[in-house]
This record gives sequence, structure tokens and C-alpha cells, in this order.
Amino acid sequence: MDRLDELELLVDVADTGSLAAAARRMRCSAAAATRLLNALEARLGVRLIERSTRRSVPTEAGRRLVERARKLLQDYRDASDSATGDAASLKGALRIGAPLIFGRRYLAPVIADFLSAHPDLRVDLRLSNALADLRDGAMDVALRIGTVGDTDLVARPLGSVRHVLVGSPGYFARAGRPQDVDRLSEHALLAMAHDDGVRDWIFAAPEGAWRVLKPQARFVVNQAEAVIEAACAGRGIARVLSYQVVGDIEAGRLERVLGDCEPPPRPVNLVYPCRRFLPQRVRRFVDFAIDALRDGPAFRLPP
Repeated sequence: MDRLDELELLVDVADTGSLAAAARRMRCSAAAATRLLNALEARLGVRLIERSTRRSVPTEAGRRLVERARKLLQDYRDASDSATGDAASLKGALRIGAPLIFGRRYLAPVIADFLSAHPDLRVDLRLSNALADLRDGAMDVALRIGTVGDTDLVARPLGSVRHVLVGSPGYFARAGRPQDVDRLSEHALLAMAHDDGVRDWIFAAPEGAWRVLKPQARFVVNQAEAVIEAACAGRGIARVLSYQVVGDIEAGRLERVLGDCEPPPRPVNLVYPCRRFLPQRVRRFVDFAIDALRDGPAFRLPP
């Protein structure tokens, strides 16, 4: 490891608050990261990081060096990019997190195209509906649905999705189409089970009010695709996110109902840690994915 590694480690510790997380970002052992930090502090003759069992935070001297280190590292990256050009093949590993259905249907094909253009790059795509934590260094970039409240993350918008009510044409032919939210209780409802149980269904109401329905579902399952399959099979009405059923609606397998009662759309963003020294592979992938996905099929909302 060289002096740039020392600076990158220091910045990563400041960003993650953890020496172990910084070591994972740099793909080295915690012991190696500790030795590197100790060597830097010994050479400078000053304590840079206050370490405890819970958190590692920069000292005043450490904060001053982190500020300068960010600029030095970015200058080095900019100089390297200028020398190699934008067409240079990317190397290393890129760790990406995304929700299950969105990741498999929409993001995975984009990643495959990106890998075709960069044969020396590796991608580790983790699909989970649990919120990916980018602060511990386990992920480089993640796709998030909903408001991004973490000020330590940069959010690049892709589009928006919304919760929709859907059922099959065959089901509506048998049971009729509900004309308002109050009539939903007369129908067979299909619901998602989350870790905290079946969540309330929220609807828009006149004059900006909200209507909350506690669905008495006939079929509850903890997997969105199973709910969608049941809806397509005519088993009842499901409440899902629009990107999950846009293809089924366009193909005529499902129809939307009570569209005027749908809650406001939810933003979809690619997010990554707010770091001045951002690896080129992260920057290039985010730009590539935004060009491929923004306002694309995932964000169409058929009538």
C-alpha cells in the first residue's frame, strides 16, 4: 500500500465511522487497515482517529487532513481519467443493491450491457427488499424507491412509481369494479405480508385528506410476484407498485381501478455515498444506468 492508500483509508474511516467498514471498502483486512493508519499517525506524529468499540471519528487534526485528502484523491482520479480517457476499460468490483423485482426485471439487463462494455469489471448485484445500507461500505450504489432522507447520500433521480389497485378482467366481470374505497371490503383482496405484518392501504381523498384501509385480505403472501400471479389468475384485487405490473396491464392481464384515489407517486433514485473521491466505475455506471432507465418502461403508467 502507498501514501494514496493511507489517505483513502483515512477518508473512508471518516465517511463510515468504522475502521472495519473502511477496510471492507478497500478490500483489505482490518489488521492491515489498522497497521496502515498507525503508520500514518506515527509518521505525522499526531493522532488522526479516535477509536472506540462503537465508532471511529477523526480528531481535529484528522478532520483537517481528511478535507485536504479528499481533494488530493479526486485530483489524482481526475488526472488518471484524463490520461486514460473515458473509453478506458473499468476494473475492479462494483457492488449494487436493488429491490427484487425492479432489480431483476430492469436493472440486471442494464448491468449486463455495462459489463459487456467493460470486460475487466465485476459486478455483485444483491436483490433484496430490505434497505441497503451504503454507510458500512458493503455497497457502492443502490436503487431506492421512496424519499431519500440520508444527507450522506447522493440521489440521482430515475423516475417515479406509485401504488395501484389491479385485478384481472375476468375477476371484474364476475365481481364488478369497485366504485369507491368503501366498496373494497366487498371484494376479495390480495395483500403483501411484510416483517411487521399486512400494512394499511393508503388512499388519496378529497381536499388533500387521506383514507386508511386495513385490508381484510383473503390471500396474504410475503412475495409480491405471488400476489401478482393471484391477481392475474382472477383471485381478487391487489395493491402493488406500478412498475411491478406495468407489463401485465399493457398485455391486458390486469386492469387498474380507483386510479383517482391513488396516493402520490414515489421517487426512484440511484444513491451512492457522498464522497469527493468517487471511484470512476461508480460514476460511469450511474451515468450509464440513468441513460438506460430514466423515464423508461418501469415508469410507464398505463390508464
